[in-house]
Amino acid sequence: MLRTFLRRQRWVTRITMFLLAQGIFGHDTSSLRFDVGEIKIDSSNSVPDYEFVDGRLRIINIDLKGLIQLAMFGTVRGARPVFGPAVLDTVRVDVIAKAESPATSIPDARAMLLNLLKDRMQLKFHFENREMPAYALIRNGANFEMPESQGPPGQCDASSTLVQVPKEDLIAGVPELLQAKNRPHYKLDCRNVSMAELAIRLSMYSDQPVVDQTDSAGLRTFMLDFEPSKNSPDAALGRAVSGLGLKVRPSRFPVPVLVVDSVAAKPTVE
Repeated sequence: MLRTFLRRQRWVTRITMFLLAQGIFGHDTSSLRFDVGEIKIDSSNSVPDYEFVDGRLRIINIDLKGLIQLAMFGTVRGARPVFGPAVLDTVRVDVIAKAESPATSIPDARAMLLNLLKDRMQLKFHFENREMPAYALIRNGANFEMPESQGPPGQCDASSTLVQVPKEDLIAGVPELLQAKNRPHYKLDCRNVSMAELAIRLSMYSDQPVVDQTDSAGLRTFMLDFEPSKNSPDAALGRAVSGLGLKVRPSRFPVPVLVVDSVAAKPTVE
C-alpha cells in the first residue's frame, strides 16, 4: 500500500510540474510572444503598479522574483515558492508590452511575459521537489459535493473587498494602533478547473503551499469565499473549502518549487 501511495505521489508531482512548466493549464505556450515588449531597470522608485487592458501590459517597479511569479502563477507572491540568486530580490524592473490582439487572454499574456523574461533576462529555471510544511487538501468524507463539469479547461476569476479584522485575529502583544484595521476578503469564481489548480490558487492566499490530495480527476465549477487569518491560517483555509466538502490538514510534502538557475541582472535590448 505504501509503495502504491508513493508511486501515485510521484505521478501527481510529475503531472503538476508539467502543468506548472506550461505557465498556464491546457496548451503549449512556448511560441507566444508580445508584438512589442520591453523590460528595463526601474529608476522611478515609485509605488508598484500593474495593469493589463486591451492586450497592453504595464508593470512598474517590481522585483524579478515577483515578476517571475506573476508570469508563472498569476500572482506576485504565493502559489509556489521560488528559489534562486540574490538578484531576484534586489533587481527591480518595469515592463511595457503590447500583444498583437486586444482580445489576448490573461493566461496567454502571462505566457508571453514568461517568454519575454527568457528572451531579455536570459531566465533559466527548473522545477524540483523540496520537502516543506504544507497543507493537504483532502475530501471531507461523504460531504464531498463537487460534480464534474463539462467543457474545456477554464480558470478562476478573483475579486476582493476590505473587511474589518476581528479582535481575536489581532496579534497579541502588539498595540492595536500599529496593526492593520482591515484585511481582504476574496471571492473566487472558478469554472472548469482541476483540484490541482484549486490547490495552487489557495496557495496564493496561504502562509504555506497547498497540495491536492483529493484523488479527484476531472474539472469542476464552483464559487469560493476566503478570508485569510494570520493567527489561524489553516482554520481559515478549512472554513473556505468546507462548503465544497473539502478540508485541509497540516502536513509535510515534497512540494514542486521553482528554482532559478540563472537570470541576468540587466535586460538585453532587442
